[in-house]
Amino acid sequence: MKKCLVFFLLFHIVLLPNAISQSLQFKNLNVNDGLLSSTVYNVFQDSKGFIWFSTINGVSKYDGKTFENFTTDNGLSDNEVLKIKEDSKGRIWFLTYNGRLSYYLNGIFYNPNNNALLKKAICHSNFVSFYEDVNHTLWFSTNIGEIVSIKNNTVTFKYVDNFKYVLSNLFYFEDVNKNLWSCNDVRFHKIKNTEFSIFKQKYYPLDVRSIYYSKQTHTLYFMSKEGLIEMKNGTQRIIIKISATVLNKGISSILVENNKLWIGLLGNGVKLYDLKNKTFENFLPDKFVSSIIRDSYKNIWISTVDNGVYLLSKKANKFKHYTKLNSLTNESIYSIIKDSKNKIWLGLRNGQINIINKDKIEVLNIKADSLIFNPVKQLHYDYKNKKIWFLSSTNTGYLDEDLKANLLNNKKQKLQYALKSFDIDANKNLAIATSSGLYIHKYKKENPGFFVFDNDKLNRKIYDRTFCLAFDKNNNLWYDQLNGLHILTSNHKILSFSKKIIPLNDRIGHILCDSTGLVYASTSSNGICIFKDYKLVKVITTKDGLNSNNCLKSYVFKNQLWVITSKGVNKIENPLGKIRTTSYTVDNGLLTNEVNDILVDSDYVYVATNKGLTKINQKKELNNVHELPIYFKKFIINGKEYQISNNIIELSHKDNNIQISFTAIDFEEPDNIVYEYKIKESEEWIQTSNNILQFASLEPGDYDIQVRAKIIGGIYSKTINIPIKVNPPFYKNPLFILSLVLIIITLTIIAINKYTRLKRIKEHKKLLYESKVIALEQQALQAMMNPHFIFNVMNSIQYFINTENKSTANKLLTGFARLIRKNLDIVNKGQISLSEEIEYLNLYLQLESLRFGEKLNYKINIHPDIDDEEIFIPSMLLQPFVENAIWHGIMPNNGKGNLAININQDQQSLKIIIEDDGIGIDNSLKTKNDGYISRGMSITRERIKLMNLLSGKELHIQVNQQEEGGTRVKLTIPLA
Repeated sequence: MKKCLVFFLLFHIVLLPNAISQSLQFKNLNVNDGLLSSTVYNVFQDSKGFIWFSTINGVSKYDGKTFENFTTDNGLSDNEVLKIKEDSKGRIWFLTYNGRLSYYLNGIFYNPNNNALLKKAICHSNFVSFYEDVNHTLWFSTNIGEIVSIKNNTVTFKYVDNFKYVLSNLFYFEDVNKNLWSCNDVRFHKIKNTEFSIFKQKYYPLDVRSIYYSKQTHTLYFMSKEGLIEMKNGTQRIIIKISATVLNKGISSILVENNKLWIGLLGNGVKLYDLKNKTFENFLPDKFVSSIIRDSYKNIWISTVDNGVYLLSKKANKFKHYTKLNSLTNESIYSIIKDSKNKIWLGLRNGQINIINKDKIEVLNIKADSLIFNPVKQLHYDYKNKKIWFLSSTNTGYLDEDLKANLLNNKKQKLQYALKSFDIDANKNLAIATSSGLYIHKYKKENPGFFVFDNDKLNRKIYDRTFCLAFDKNNNLWYDQLNGLHILTSNHKILSFSKKIIPLNDRIGHILCDSTGLVYASTSSNGICIFKDYKLVKVITTKDGLNSNNCLKSYVFKNQLWVITSKGVNKIENPLGKIRTTSYTVDNGLLTNEVNDILVDSDYVYVATNKGLTKINQKKELNNVHELPIYFKKFIINGKEYQISNNIIELSHKDNNIQISFTAIDFEEPDNIVYEYKIKESEEWIQTSNNILQFASLEPGDYDIQVRAKIIGGIYSKTINIPIKVNPPFYKNPLFILSLVLIIITLTIIAINKYTRLKRIKEHKKLLYESKVIALEQQALQAMMNPHFIFNVMNSIQYFINTENKSTANKLLTGFARLIRKNLDIVNKGQISLSEEIEYLNLYLQLESLRFGEKLNYKINIHPDIDDEEIFIPSMLLQPFVENAIWHGIMPNNGKGNLAININQDQQSLKIIIEDDGIGIDNSLKTKNDGYISRGMSITRERIKLMNLLSGKELHIQVNQQEEGGTRVKLTIPLA
């Protein structure tokens, strides 16, 4: 066992000459944030709430989150703008170095180049001041005595160059009787119309920049050689004397409000005087301050030359900071408690403890190995026994009444692992969370300085990395490990919460049990989980106003839940009801957003950070619930910007690609602004953090796009809206649709009538065609049986009889009779089967073969797959082509002739090819007389043309003379 350590505690008290100095926390805005230039001459807030900055490079407009910058490219008359003011018409005036005025109204800049009034008001030097009197006359002063007044559309110049009046660098103001005055460092003037009357006074301003005027109280304040002077109703009095050292440092601006005097100095920062207590403080040392204002939200703005702008949040006035400047031995504070004597104990990163006692710092030096206590991660005050418990990374123990350190004594096991947190129950039993598990140490009454290791009764499940723990009011121990959140009951039973509960499926960094039985678990990414009667009853997240869902620690005071997040501190009022959230961050007064611990009482909130301690005065708590000003910024249709008006904006159906941007103004919590919108009154609000709405294709109809904003946990602003009507295309217009329906009905009736008439005509033509086909078929029959053919056949029969070849004559006569009978069978048929057509051809060819003997050879080839009984073709279609092949092809050719008829079929048509080896069609035509027409072929072609018209199908004929001689006829007959 290691040698027992004895610690000697020596105190030394650093007594400050006055109360500990209050160090205000300023937020700096510069070019990295979007400011146009770090050289800022003036800060101004317009009537809408926007903050304007005049710089050496133009002007910047700020809404708390984004800067909108303007230069001469946008319409300024000069980029070097010295001051910014606003008149009662909402015109933002820019007082420039070049003596050329310009103003901004409804998104447009006006300057001498585009405005006749401003062209008349050009001066020969720079403007230094602006004022609008009760008669709405605008007064401008320059640095060389040139004065410009503008009323309505009239510009009046006044210039007096003598010492009696000295009208250079004038400051304008009005008294309670609405009389207009001006003053500078040597004169006070009373102005009537454009006449200046001199009024002698006892005190005069040091400079036009050292004057402040309260328009609400008609009171003029200025710095003179004697100090701060108040002038009201022509009467002057000294408010406070200021040392010549300050007066001679170059005053650039003053602000007098709420018994406070702010003085901006060139090169010496800011001096803040408490006019009631006659004390002062220095801020922003070495900064060249150019102007100071307080905005309508009670924030202080300080512009500087070369360092941008500094913002002091209204909340910062409630803050007091303790750092090394206030004798803290280390600014990284890990833990904080308050004892029964209202002393504040701070556990530091360097292992020391600092104590704040009535605004005095007591430093507790521990004479021992400094690493033992590095850092003091947790402090706990035992009110009953008046002991201060502490926990470091490797040890835990307590300080007794003699401030002697007592380390935890374990007989069975010494803690050799990283310690996370500890808690003590009502029976003085101690629980410690470590990287190796949960350890219970039972208080030993007979030896109060010792605790007995009491893990023997516990399940092995507790030996797992433990992050945090806490005893509830029933002495049940809540603890979080790698495998989730658990409860160790007083009778050593373990209750576990399912990790399927999404908010608990996360690491818990801190557990707090209050006196009412509620338990608060701070999770690393799911916010704060609140338990009641061992059930999860509420989860508070960023949607409720938390700065972040990464919660580190919580603290309960009355009905307030204070939560430390990775982005500062939140105060949550009524956490189980209708939540109201207040945010404290570096933007509104904290030293840093890295907060380690918090302590709350009825008067103050103590915030322990890595940069010191912040003390927040709850007695000066400001009402954080306010409506945010919200405005539309841009309205863009199909990439083109349009002016926003209160009238209904009518768009065509093609102009439905809309982008609307808007902004809500808040300078303390701009990142906590949320927006809601809807496009129709009947629809539900949709929440978004984006300040741009994009509608890619709005359907035709009436819309009322509404937008509102709030700080998370606050109240909603007024609703702003843009009424929009997207007109339908002309073809969706009801009148057009009605006209179109009537036209369609009319055209339909006309079409039906025309169709009926054409159908009748077509049917009539069909009847004519059919009659003509029948006639042609009769003609074809007659042509086939022409006298020439009959004469030839009869001559052949006579020849065979005369030569006593009776057998051949009988065959020829019999065949001729059968052919005539076949003709009579088919003459009245439009179509016959292919087998009938082949039979007919065979009869005809047999007769011709008998007549010509060996001179004619013929073949009819039909593909075996063809069913000639089922295929029908026009009757007597092939005979004219065969006859032509014999008489005009083969017979003129001396010698033996061959004729072939080949019949094939595909899926769509029947293909018939008639080939002969005669003289050829072209040669045959050459031997004929001009104008010769084959009557049989002519009738056949006309017949085929009519059949094609009737059937709507194409019966195709192709006749060609072959290269080697002879003729080839190809017929393609569509199949039904």
